[in-house]
Amino acid sequence: MVRYQTAAILLILAARTAAAQPERNSSIAGRVVNAVTGAPLRRAAVTIVLDGRDDVRGMAPTDADGQFLLRLLPAGRYRIEVSKPGYAVMNYGARFPSNPGQIVTVGPNENKSGLIVRLPQLGAISGSIVAAGGGPAKGAFVQAYRRIYRRGQLDWSPEGSARANNAGQYRIIHLPAGYYIVSARQREEIADEKPGPVVSLEPAPRQVPALTFHPATPARGEAAPILLGTASEAMGINVSIQEMEPIRLSLPFFGLPGGNSPLVQRANGALTARPFIPARIREVNGESGYHLQIATGPERRFETLALAPGRYVITSATEATGVLYSARQEVNLTGGTLDVPLYFRPAPSVKGRIRLEGPNGGALSRMSVRLSGSEIGILRMESAKVQPDGSFSIPAVAAGVWDLAVDAIPPGGHVKSALLGRTDVLNGGLLVSNDNRDPLEIVVSTVSAQLRGRVDDRRATVVLAAPQGERAGRPRFFFTAGLDEDASFEFRALPPGAYTIYAFEELAPQAWLDPEFLPHYAGLGTPVELREGRAPEIAVKTIVGSTATRRVQ
Repeated sequence: MVRYQTAAILLILAARTAAAQPERNSSIAGRVVNAVTGAPLRRAAVTIVLDGRDDVRGMAPTDADGQFLLRLLPAGRYRIEVSKPGYAVMNYGARFPSNPGQIVTVGPNENKSGLIVRLPQLGAISGSIVAAGGGPAKGAFVQAYRRIYRRGQLDWSPEGSARANNAGQYRIIHLPAGYYIVSARQREEIADEKPGPVVSLEPAPRQVPALTFHPATPARGEAAPILLGTASEAMGINVSIQEMEPIRLSLPFFGLPGGNSPLVQRANGALTARPFIPARIREVNGESGYHLQIATGPERRFETLALAPGRYVITSATEATGVLYSARQEVNLTGGTLDVPLYFRPAPSVKGRIRLEGPNGGALSRMSVRLSGSEIGILRMESAKVQPDGSFSIPAVAAGVWDLAVDAIPPGGHVKSALLGRTDVLNGGLLVSNDNRDPLEIVVSTVSAQLRGRVDDRRATVVLAAPQGERAGRPRFFFTAGLDEDASFEFRALPPGAYTIYAFEELAPQAWLDPEFLPHYAGLGTPVELREGRAPEIAVKTIVGSTATRRVQ
């Protein structure tokens, strides 16, 4: 009898579980093609996620005809992303990479088909490098930088690189559309991904090959921008290496265990002297620079660098006796010989607290605080889980500028403020110094503004919420939304405040961060003042045509 009762209970539980789970009997089918030629693309990876979620709900490759089928889906609203080597990643319905695309809605037992995803092929830049003394610059390191806006400021981010062959010719491939500048270094040993030039006790030469930008200037600000279109190649992008009087840097360092011969702990626990210390020098507001190897020992040594005059930052992070030490020093370089001391200290911990404002915040321990930065030459990420009392501690954060993010924020919430001492780090980056002891205080609001609307003419592919007032131009307060199949859109978690809502037929990624972009469309957006909670629905009209890409990134 007991056995039958147990079986009956299990059957009841199984039935309740099945009833609680949504039926997975819907599907979405479509085709992936080359955006320019229309040819089908085989072996493209198609992924699908529920709108408002990050977890992948399904994946499928395309067949020889570019066809895909996503099966066993529960009813819901989905976003579809497609990727393939040599092509830009695209969302279904988007005109540009990184745009949110169109939401696909399927009901129970619905089989939706006919979707077309157009992937733009990545482009290339090619040309020749002429050595400072004439002739081909064999083995020159050539770097392409793509225009971006970092923390609201124009910047150039490394996107691809190549070596010049024996004829001085190069070709950089797999580049997304956008604006670029190109640089070249004649000497292989000072390429950006290689150690810096060999230190020397000898007098520096009067003229050395400089880091040179297309067409022939050591000054990055004088470089000629290159507009690279989709699936195109910018040819004839030549660089004539220029010569300049080098800057000689002496980099004495202090604060490391072992003095001039700092000690490093090996895997077996033994302490040995480190032969050099890695460092990097770069422009304060740029990415181009040198990787350095600071030789250790009692002798005074110099780094011979071909850098244009300007403001630079020197950073270093190294482990000694099992502890991470870091140093950061800004310096004006105007030529000649200069001593720049580096003062190393144990990398500090970034400690602080998260405070929740509003109802239904959930457990603080679900969240984490994350820092990302690349001042020392490689992208580093440091993070820490938030404790139940809201405190967190990220250990051993090297001195430098870091970007702040809070992960697993409650649904519908947003980061309201972030202060390091009295400094706002939410918009301008978090500067960590070895002397810093201020706590990082973060406020997360669980209540945001929600805004729904409709595009009357149904021509838009992306909707932009642009902040106004004191937050105008701040990158963190711009938001984009895709559209449903009925041309409706929704912003679920906008920080309350004033916005202008624009609907674009075409909108290049990050174009809105260019201060000269949105003024072209003054009076074409819809102003709204948003408070916590759901706002009245609005209707907007599309800004049509290529005007939306007038200032393509």
